[in-house]
Amino acid sequence: MRDPDTLNQQEETDLAGVLRAAGQRPRPPADVATAVRSAVLAEWRHVVAERKARTRRLRIRWSLAAAIVLGVGGIAAAILQTPGDVIANVARTEGDVSVVAGWSARGRAAFQGQALRSGQQVLTGDSGRVALELARLSVRLDHATQVALVDPTHIKVARGSVYLDSGSGSPGASLLHVETPAGEIHHVGTQYAVRVLPSGVELAVREGKVELDTPGKLPEVATAGQRLDVSAAGSVARSTLRPDDAYWSWASSTAPQFDISGRKLSEFLSWAARESGRELVYATPQSAAAAHSAVLSGSIAGLRPDDALAAVLASTGLHQVPRAGALLVEITPP
Repeated sequence: MRDPDTLNQQEETDLAGVLRAAGQRPRPPADVATAVRSAVLAEWRHVVAERKARTRRLRIRWSLAAAIVLGVGGIAAAILQTPGDVIANVARTEGDVSVVAGWSARGRAAFQGQALRSGQQVLTGDSGRVALELARLSVRLDHATQVALVDPTHIKVARGSVYLDSGSGSPGASLLHVETPAGEIHHVGTQYAVRVLPSGVELAVREGKVELDTPGKLPEVATAGQRLDVSAAGSVARSTLRPDDAYWSWASSTAPQFDISGRKLSEFLSWAARESGRELVYATPQSAAAAHSAVLSGSIAGLRPDDALAAVLASTGLHQVPRAGALLVEITPP
């Protein structure tokens, strides 16, 4: 058997012999050569131009893709935007209550003690209620209510009912203004409720004074015991409403819990009277002295103000005497 390398060498020698025997090939005419070179050059330029165009198209596509990614990221950031500073906290929840960040459509269940930030929204379901602490105010939401926490001095009520209580002598509480479809509401040390309905806005004042500012109109002022009904067209109807009317019962039942442990009985009675819209009255000086000296212990967690009042008085030497518009307390006779 012959070596492969020897065979390859023999083949190359034979090919060289054939080429020498064929002689030099005739050169093509000059015009033909020029035409061929022009055609080859044109084709080369076309190929190069096509490659450059394809590169540009790829760069544009990548740029567009990057822009889309950045745009989607921007939209996602807007939808799931990080809320601002902590401005409130959840004092009490009941039923279905959720907190929504930014414009996101999905919320998370609220819980007692939760910190709330500017830019968030608080929503209650058909059976939900919640009490918030905001700028030294108690802000309570009834069923089917939606409120946006704009900043520490501004909330917006989109629907439902909101009750605000600035407490007694809370400095700075009057800085808060409440935005509604009927205008902005400002108050001075008060208890009041706002209800946003498809037909308009209700504004009821339990204590103090509020002012409704409507663009293009003079402010509407309401004082304790008054209710304003502002229609969607802007007309205003006034009526009266007692501080202890059943209209306020939902707000009283949503009050943050009062921790009685180590507190004086007189402090608890003042709280119970305020939550029920009544004036605290002691039947005798001895009754007042007993209330100021008695120190409470235990807990009223889970009890509504009226039930808590009954439970606490039952453990003391005082009892409640029925009187319209007043929480009248006197010493229980032996």
